[in-house]
Amino acid sequence: MFSPSAIRGRVVRSTFNRFSGERMYIVKVKSVYRSSVKIKKRQEVYALNDHCNCPKLVRGQHYVIMGKMNKIMSNEIRLLIPPRPYVKEWSSHMATKYKSISRICNT
Repeated sequence: MFSPSAIRGRVVRSTFNRFSGERMYIVKVKSVYRSSVKIKKRQEVYALNDHCNCPKLVRGQHYVIMGKMNKIMSNEIRLLIPPRPYVKEWSSHMATKYKSISRICNT
């Protein structure tokens, strides 16, 4: 099951799995803009095929991340960043610039 999601959060940790080519970020979620499933306060975010043009998120920085939620099991949910993602570094002017960030998810 995949469903579109958008969050704002701070990157806490990053790891890379050479076998699967996935980079996993632990993100402390500050805001949830769109999600059909419950998002944890510390969410795992996976950049698939990390050797492509997927963004390298910097530890300690805040980002708006739009991707797809993938429910693996009843207790495991992953936010997947596709190869051509929408990931922007957060700045305070974004709060006023975007009246509804959920509109961006639908474009």
